[in-house]
Amino acid sequence: MSASEIVNECERVGPGLGPISTSVLEEGVPTPMPKRRHELPKLSPDQLLPPTPCVHVKTKQDAFSPQLLDWCLQRPITVIRGLAQACDMDLSLYTTKTLVETHPNHPVEIRSQLEQSSDENWAPSLQEQIDDFRTSAWCGQSCQQPTHP
Repeated sequence: MSASEIVNECERVGPGLGPISTSVLEEGVPTPMPKRRHELPKLSPDQLLPPTPCVHVKTKQDAFSPQLLDWCLQRPITVIRGLAQACDMDLSLYTTKTLVETHPNHPVEIRSQLEQSSDENWAPSLQEQIDDFRTSAWCGQSCQQPTHP
């Protein structure tokens, strides 16, 4: 359906009465569910860990070049080496020590999160692994612990 067809249909139907349905599914059609893990095809190690492209930047002109922008838009996961040095960024301004020295009374929020490998999905109780995506999906808990220096 084209945009003009959508506009024409909306003008034909008009605003109507009552709530507007925001569902993209037809009435009576069940919501699609993802396949269970055992139903998915097995992937090879190369498919699970593809090579990451890496670009070395030497000058500020390289860092802001349209070629690098195009490269990154075509490959959204890219390692760019030398970017901070090429742009004359002082990364020491972002160390914990510098932040504490410049803002000693600023509250710091520390969060801890349970590390899980990509093929695990532990319940919050850590007593069982969940394989049913309908009951829980990749639970990640992060507890807020505000501290003051």
